[in-house]
Amino acid sequence: MIGKYHINNNLPCQDRTFYYEKHGVKVIALADGAGSQPNSQIGAEIVCKMICALMSEHFIDYLMYFEYEKENPAKHILKM
Repeated sequence: MIGKYHINNNLPCQDRTFYYEKHGVKVIALADGAGSQPNSQIGAEIVCKMICALMSEHFIDYLMYFEYEKENPAKHILKM
């Protein structure tokens, strides 16, 4: 939703969301565009898309990364 400041000054909403599904993994990302910068909605959109693609492509890697952290902190440090 566009805020009052953006409406009053005819500015676009710079926040972005993105939904992506691949390999059975569903990812939703949200980026808060930096309202103080022009065209920050472009950066927010790129970040959302890249995060979703990375999370879906490497989901098992991320999952195992956090599993090692819980089960074996020493092994987790080596994985890092």
